[in-house]
Amino acid sequence: MMTPSRNHSQLALRRFFQSYDSLQREASTLDADRQSLQAAQSSYKGVAEAMEQSKAAVEKNIAFITEQKDRIELVSSHWFFGTTLYQPQLWLRGGCQGKIDRAKEKLETAEKQHPILEETLRVQHEKETAANEMLRQKEAAFGRAADADKEAKRMKEDMAIQHPTYALNSLVQDEATLKKKIEEHHQRKNHIENTRLSLNDATRCATNAESHVKAAEDKLRQIDGLATEGLALSLPSGGSTTTTSLEDGGKEVIKEGASSNPYRDYTRFDDAGNIVMTNHPCPSGCGFVVTFHPTHCCAACSNPNNGGGCHGKRCEGIPLASQEGATELWKKFQRQRQAHEKKLDQMRHHVQRELHDANRELQKGFGIFRRTCASLNGGSVDANSLAWMPPAGSCCSGSCSCCPVSTRGSQVRAQAHQLQLAVKDQEFDLRLKKLIEDQEGKRLNEELNTKKSQIADEKDAIFASLRISSENDGDYDDGDTLDDSWERPPAMSPHYNIPVSAIPATVFDRPPPTAPRQHIPVATASLINNI
Repeated sequence: MMTPSRNHSQLALRRFFQSYDSLQREASTLDADRQSLQAAQSSYKGVAEAMEQSKAAVEKNIAFITEQKDRIELVSSHWFFGTTLYQPQLWLRGGCQGKIDRAKEKLETAEKQHPILEETLRVQHEKETAANEMLRQKEAAFGRAADADKEAKRMKEDMAIQHPTYALNSLVQDEATLKKKIEEHHQRKNHIENTRLSLNDATRCATNAESHVKAAEDKLRQIDGLATEGLALSLPSGGSTTTTSLEDGGKEVIKEGASSNPYRDYTRFDDAGNIVMTNHPCPSGCGFVVTFHPTHCCAACSNPNNGGGCHGKRCEGIPLASQEGATELWKKFQRQRQAHEKKLDQMRHHVQRELHDANRELQKGFGIFRRTCASLNGGSVDANSLAWMPPAGSCCSGSCSCCPVSTRGSQVRAQAHQLQLAVKDQEFDLRLKKLIEDQEGKRLNEELNTKKSQIADEKDAIFASLRISSENDGDYDDGDTLDDSWERPPAMSPHYNIPVSAIPATVFDRPPPTAPRQHIPVATASLINNI
């Protein structure tokens, strides 16, 4: 004889599966309802387009009728448009009366066509109404089937969760562990990607440093070119200055000096063998605009007995041609030389700034590379692996001006090259790590899918076991009902759930046996003889 509580549980369980089966039967038409809904939507779209076309045709015909009536009225009553004399385009077409007759013919045709168009619109409207009603029915049917399918799945899921087995709990724990591992895997992949971007920044810094060094070297070559070519002044009114007025011995002295001094490239000889000197002022400041020597204009100017290499009276007596306005030209040259030196100073400052920027970019790249290495090694950095990197602010880092520009540029370029090589090594390691992580992620996802499939199978097994338990015969009639002492579970749409207390425990709810194994004796020959 079944106890009342057991009878109670069996009834509740049977009611649950009756509700579930009812939902399943309603949800069984979900695919067919989806196809019917798609067909109804397509049909309604075609009917609606046809109705819009019919409506547009009726509106167009009404507008045409109105236009013809207005035209007849205008031509019949207007003093200008109704006078043939003022309408030359109508002279060969019957005048205004011909225009009225043509408008009346068009009006008659449009009025005859209007009832046909209205009837077509009415028919299309009826079709649209029917198609819309069919569409709403299909949507409602599909919605009911979808709700039933969703509710049945939720009931099945809740029943399995409320009656978990040891295997289900183990699988759920394994699934949670796998999800955590996958999350950690995604974090590692994001870290690898961020590290790769940081290494790209370090490489960009090294490239920028090399660009700054190249700009400094280019500017330095410009400075060297400007410093060696000097300043050239325009010759006075006489054009070139020659030595025709000098004595022959003086010519030879000047020729000999011109062949050995640094300005020999600026001195040439004319057809008569006379020296044509350049228009460089005398560096001693004697006022002569033309000279061939780097420190004086003539031998007397450099004579120690004549004031220690200063300009003297002999210089003033040298009959060089075209020396008019030498003082003004000398002042002009001084101003140009000051501007020239200022420009050179600005260019030198630009060189220093480029080298400073190169060193700054290099130090920035070093910092990024150090932090990247630390993040890859768990926050610690092997000092020996970064021994090639100079300390920040040292002379070898190229941040000071005690070294020549060429030396500093070479140092910065060499360190940038070392940084790029180190970055390439780290990028190679990152590619290996990324490959390993990709394989690990693929494996974890496959395991997770397997666990989900196993969990679904286990839930199906639990559900099937509970169904079998509900179908067992008991000492109660099918007409038995639950008394008022049993509280009905909360309502659900369109059915309701069964509380956990009303479902009988099954063998799946019991934990695995924990008792120690018993020793079972094995039948031996001595044991058989004793028996």
